[in-house]
Amino acid sequence: MVNWIQRMLSRKQEATVLAVPHTVTLPQTGEVTISRTLDCIGAACPRPQLLTMRVLDELEEGEVIELLSDNPATVETLPALMFSQGGTHMATLKRGDHWRIYMRKGVYEVPKKRF
Repeated sequence: MVNWIQRMLSRKQEATVLAVPHTVTLPQTGEVTISRTLDCIGAACPRPQLLTMRVLDELEEGEVIELLSDNPATVETLPALMFSQGGTHMATLKRGDHWRIYMRKGVYEVPKKRF
């Protein structure tokens, strides 16, 4: 069986939303402040997507969400979800056995370097 399926079956499928602001450095973007962290490790689709939409409704324009997931389907669908919700998928980073997905409410352009 695929590892993420084994983890999913062995864990509760509850997701946690943490409202503890912190900063991270993202490739191509630099330092950003995270408004909410959604821990969806062990949760299957569509739970992470539905939770993301709920949290987006609570945020102000420009705020950033960090979503933790070990489900490959979630990782594949979130960029399209953000596009459909008028948001921006900023980065997806693989960290050990899970991914960290960074999304901004609203459209965001990466600052261009000046020469």
